[in-house]
Amino acid sequence: MKFILTLIVALWTMTGYSCLPYGKGTKNNIKEVAVEILNMLNGGCQMYNYVDTIEREGCKPVQIENKFCGGKCISRYYPGFAYCTACMPRKVIVKKVFFDCPDDPVKKVRHRRIHFVQNCECRRFLCKT
Repeated sequence: MKFILTLIVALWTMTGYSCLPYGKGTKNNIKEVAVEILNMLNGGCQMYNYVDTIEREGCKPVQIENKFCGGKCISRYYPGFAYCTACMPRKVIVKKVFFDCPDDPVKKVRHRRIHFVQNCECRRFLCKT
């Protein structure tokens, strides 16, 4: 297990990624995260599933299933010209996630707008040389 974690950190550092794709409240264990990251580093741009817990003060937490984009995209540097791409969402939809708020005297139901990834692609962005 320690070897897997060391390998992930080494690969993550070598490829320039600065954060893991899993946040607070996910159901994924460290072995599943390791496999996802290794697959991401080996493959092209694609979607990955995750489960997150959305919280709002005074309300019961809500678990949602969402997706994130990950994988390799091409970046090149030529003197005076940089071409950078990143695996990013091509389409995102915004949905309301509703909360049950029994402690709120005014509104018993509240909502929050959450971005849901629909598909991914390598997209060009401005990179500094």
